[in-house]
Amino acid sequence: MNLIEIAGSYYDEETGEYAGPVKNWFEGPVDSEEKAYVVMRLFLEAQTEVDATQAQMNAVVANCERMVKQKQSKVDWLQLKYKTQLAEWAKGQLPRDKDGILKKKTWICPYGSWSWRKVKETVKVKDGLADQAIAWLENYAPDAVKVTKSILVSQLPPEAKQNDMFEVIPEREVATLKAGG
Repeated sequence: MNLIEIAGSYYDEETGEYAGPVKNWFEGPVDSEEKAYVVMRLFLEAQTEVDATQAQMNAVVANCERMVKQKQSKVDWLQLKYKTQLAEWAKGQLPRDKDGILKKKTWICPYGSWSWRKVKETVKVKDGLADQAIAWLENYAPDAVKVTKSILVSQLPPEAKQNDMFEVIPEREVATLKAGG
């Protein structure tokens, strides 16, 4: 492993993983309250750096999302203004056979393309009418209704623990480190 120093810390040159600080590092066992405080302070400082970088990234992403939204409004306007007439014009440019059937289904220019494809009919339940549709289908087409079942683990009887179908994960204590925020 070859280490490189960046801003007071060592990193593995090959993987980029953090490999420790250059100086001001705690060495030895944590065997007193004072040493525990030192190590917890190191955790807090490291977590604070993570939180600050995350907040910075969130701010950059939020700004980029606003920029995308602003630019998308231009695309939306162009589509509203020109999509229909451009599609009709582009389709008129495609070669056809003697019966008027399209030989090609894609018009291409240096800035993009238009494609036409047949899409099979689909059926969609209208918003807010799913319960009514299910009730109707249960009478007229019961095979079209799917019933899903799940297990409520909290409601299992004690004897279920003895059954080979269930795995019992014993009660245990879990330690959680929280530094900062």
